[in-house]
This record gives sequence, structure tokens and C-alpha cells, in this order.
Amino acid sequence: MPSNERENQRIERKKLKENKAKKVVWIILGIVVLLLIVMKVCEIDFADIKNKVSATNLSSSVANNDFPYTIDIRKDADIQLINGKFYVLSDTGVVSLDPSTAKESYSFDHGYASPVLKSNGNYTCLFDRGGTRVRLDSTSENLYEKTLDRNIITAEVAKNGTIVYSSFCDDSKSKIVVINKNENKKLEYDVNDGYVTSLAVNSNASKIAYTSVNSQNAFLSSTVHILSVSDKEELFKIKYNKANILDLHFTDSDNLYVVGDTFLSLVKSSKNAEYIFKQGTISTINYCYTSSNELVINYGDFSNSSKSKLDYVKSNGKIKTCITLKENSKFISSNSNEITVLFHNRIDVYSLTKGDKKQSVKCDGSVNSAYTISSKTYIQYGQCIDIADKKDK
Repeated sequence: MPSNERENQRIERKKLKENKAKKVVWIILGIVVLLLIVMKVCEIDFADIKNKVSATNLSSSVANNDFPYTIDIRKDADIQLINGKFYVLSDTGVVSLDPSTAKESYSFDHGYASPVLKSNGNYTCLFDRGGTRVRLDSTSENLYEKTLDRNIITAEVAKNGTIVYSSFCDDSKSKIVVINKNENKKLEYDVNDGYVTSLAVNSNASKIAYTSVNSQNAFLSSTVHILSVSDKEELFKIKYNKANILDLHFTDSDNLYVVGDTFLSLVKSSKNAEYIFKQGTISTINYCYTSSNELVINYGDFSNSSKSKLDYVKSNGKIKTCITLKENSKFISSNSNEITVLFHNRIDVYSLTKGDKKQSVKCDGSVNSAYTISSKTYIQYGQCIDIADKKDK
């Protein structure tokens, strides 16, 4: 009997151990399932987590403990450097960030379906592309927000806070409206020769430029117009056949850059247009503007498919700096002294006026944009802004 009791006790202990093991397994499975449910509900993107982890490897030494700065959003953020501060546009709001401290200085929610942020001087214009809402903000407060009766195509803001926007219209193909920072309408202009795809406004909002696009003989043609705001007088017009115009931008001297996909020209004093690169001679890759409203452009010239050029084009149309790159850029930015060029595996910083390489930073493909401020290179990947390591070369 004693032996039978010992055997029964052994069997009982074995059952208890098996039950405990089963409980542990079920608890672990329960935790895994719960985590999967939570991640599904929160729509956490596994690929995005991978990007964040890989991107942190490229900036392991951070000069400021407040970086990396993370935005709590679902999609990648759009970062712009405006007046020495980062403006972070997300699908839900806008945040102004001091790069020296990573502290938020101004923020607001928008609720726009397709938000686009434009800036000039101390003003930002946020509009809902394809929607009807537009707002003007200073560096510290909202000046106004309007709901329009027509869907917005595009918009720009002048240095004095004047907004110009184009919208679809029943009576014409497009309508252009100019509103100053006090919300007073300064111009309403019907465009009948095409749809307005790009706009520009000079610093004091006395002139606007726009591109109207139309179809002719199965090809798209683009016409650039310059208009006086005070009396609606058309000061200049030029047509580019079989051309796609990417951007218009006034210089501080009121000349107008016309950036095309295969050409670059400059309209001087609203009187005559001069080609810097004739149609069909270049392939525009990236472009940006310096703090003094001068153009930096990366392009291929069809002479070598693996290399590209990076030019600093002055407001008079003269090329001040020409740099040969071994590959095409992924993103470029510029301040008053430097050009920052993002490639797929590194970031190079060049002197704006001399063209010599000043610094180089290793990175990976998760980085979307890069900026240089006071000798620090800032990177944006996914929902994060960080400071990257620097290695002089």
C-alpha cells in the first residue's frame, strides 16, 4: 500500500507540473494574441517600427538629450525649415520646433484631408488641396481661417502675409484670389486659358505669377503669366509648348524663376524670359531655395546617366556654383551658407558659394530629408527628427 500511495503521489505531482506548464503556455499565447489585437486596433506599422530601429543606428551620438523628437502620428511627417525653426506637418496638425532645444514653440490642429503647408518670412499658409479650407498663421497665432465655396488647387503666401490661391470655377477654368493678412480681398481674377497649376507672389504682394495648363494637339502646353494685383494688368506672358512647369518663384529683385522638368528659365523684371537651360537639355531631379530666395537645382544633363549636377543659380540667372555629383540626390536643402544633399546612404554638406564638400554623414534609406543648421545636420525619418553624427571627409 505504501508503494501504491507513493506512485499515486508521483502521478499527482506530474499532473500538477503538466497543468502548470499548460497554464504558462496559455498565458504566453494569450499575451501574444492580446499584443497582436492591440497593434491591429492601433494600426501600428511593423515596417515603420523597423525603419525607426534602423534609423536610430545612424545617429547613435546625439548632441542634445531632447532629440530624437517623435511625432505621434500614423503617417510620415512633412518637415520644413522656416525662419530657423522646424515646422512639422502631420495628418492631424502643425508643430513649430526649436532645433536648439527640440521644444515646441507653436502648434495647432487642422483636420484637413490633404494638408499642404507653404511659408514665407514670419507667415505660414495651410490649405486643404482639393478641399475648401485655408488658414494664415504667424509664428505665434492664427490670423484667420476661411472656408471657401470652391475647391482649392494650390496656394502661396507672400512675405507680408498675403495669401494667393487658385480654385476651380463654374464660369471659367480657374479663379485666382488674393487676400491680405487682414482678410481683405485684394484681387479676384478669372483664368480662361487653362487650369492654374502653380502660383508665385512677390514679397510685397504687388505681383503674382501663375501657370495655366491646356491641351493642344494632344500635347500639354504651359503658359506663364505675370499679373499686377492693383489693376489686374497682365505684365508678361510666355508659352512653353510640350513642357511641364514644376515651380514658379520670385527672387528678392522681382525676377521670376521658371523651373521646368526639362528646362530652366528666368523672367527678368516682368519683361523678357531668358533660358538658363533650354528645353530638352536637362532632367530636373530636385530643387530648393536659399534663405535669400535664390535657386539651388539638381539635374541630369543626359551626358552621363550615373552622374548629375548641382547648381547654385543667382537671382540674375548666373550660375555661381556648379558641383558634379556621382549620383542623383534624394533630397536637397539650403541655408544662407550651405547646401545639404541627401543620397540613399549618406548626407553631404557643400559650401553654397565655393562648392567644396564640408562634411559627410552616413545614413540609410529610411531618412527622408536632411537640413544643416549651425554645423549640425538634422535628419527626418518616419515620425522622428534627430541629429546625425558627423564625420569630416
